[in-house]
Amino acid sequence: MNRNIRNKPYHPLGKVKEAIKNGEYEINETALKNADDHFGWSTVDIEKALQGLKHKHFTSSKRHFTNPDLWVDHYRANGLMGENVYTHFHFDGAVLIIESLKRR
Repeated sequence: MNRNIRNKPYHPLGKVKEAIKNGEYEINETALKNADDHFGWSTVDIEKALQGLKHKHFTSSKRHFTNPDLWVDHYRANGLMGENVYTHFHFDGAVLIIESLKRR
């Protein structure tokens, strides 16, 4: 068994959506740039898209490459706001950190 990969989300999707709803999130610069370059999405569009994630979009949860105490959940969603999207994120305390958002 690989202790660095999980087959179910580490972070409940409800908690992720609640953090977005409450504005308790950060989007890193690369994710913001990719969302704009790949989809023409603003921050509001990113919020809407991530609110549309479903459990079936989950692919894996992996330990963060620079901080193995953090688990990063990975999702791939086809047709999310009309786009095929790959994203991954984790929590740093109560704040959701969106690390990646790009075309799948």
